[in-house]
Amino acid sequence: MIVGFCLVLSCQKEYSLQNFSIGNSITDISYSEKTFSVNNQADLLLKTPTGLKIHIPAYAFVNGTGQPVSDNIIIEVKEYLKPDAMILYNKPSAAGDKPLESAGEFFIGAMRGTEKLKLAPGIFIKLDLPKIGVNLNGMKVFNGIVNSSLPGNVDWVLNNNGGNIVAPIDSTALSPFGLFCDEIEWINCDRYLPDQVIDYDIQPGNCPDPDKTMVYVHFTGRNTVISGFKTGSPAIFRARMIEGPVTIVGLSIINGERYVSLNSKTIRRGESVTMNFITMNEAELKQKLKALR
Repeated sequence: MIVGFCLVLSCQKEYSLQNFSIGNSITDISYSEKTFSVNNQADLLLKTPTGLKIHIPAYAFVNGTGQPVSDNIIIEVKEYLKPDAMILYNKPSAAGDKPLESAGEFFIGAMRGTEKLKLAPGIFIKLDLPKIGVNLNGMKVFNGIVNSSLPGNVDWVLNNNGGNIVAPIDSTALSPFGLFCDEIEWINCDRYLPDQVIDYDIQPGNCPDPDKTMVYVHFTGRNTVISGFKTGSPAIFRARMIEGPVTIVGLSIINGERYVSLNSKTIRRGESVTMNFITMNEAELKQKLKALR
């Protein structure tokens, strides 16, 4: 389950690379969070503020021992749809070291009391995906494998099970796309980028503390965010990028002060970039990240 992050300085603690906390509710289509209390003895249709529709068949859930559960179910839905949300909530779009272009990252969790539920064998949920300006042709279903050693604690893995598809809901030109998936919790609508990936160095520059800094890269014109990792001594950051225009974002909070570096650059093999950190308030940071396209 995702824990909501906090950008309010009074409650912000210093973080390490494992517990980076920045972000709270983004009040537009970038992010949504909603909880539903349901009885699943009939088909369910759940709707969120972004336009996401979740179709759940009757008697879809079982508990850890495989017993059907249909009443007193709490369903938690979270959506990370655009680059600002992926950065603020530390949810990069990558499968291992391969960048992905996303049409939406979703968390759909089901609980009955303190017991986690899963989909019964052979059951699929369908997501009518919100329209966020991403070309959905060629998108596939990825599920998130929780790994606390990774940025965002999730590695996206292609779901090759039959029936896990992304396709137009009907034959009309303006039809929304549906995503069909046989697993809940972490779900991502993605495609691999066809471009060759290169290792690219990001110099820390005036970084206040590399050990308390997160680095992200947004690929301009694509709904893609990847994270950089710290390496070497003295420390540098490295990211698996593609050549072309990007924005490199460095974020650090030291003693309650927010430091931000934003570098827009065209990536070329064999080059590097140096970050330049300045202090920035929450509203300005959100505004700048929201402008990433």
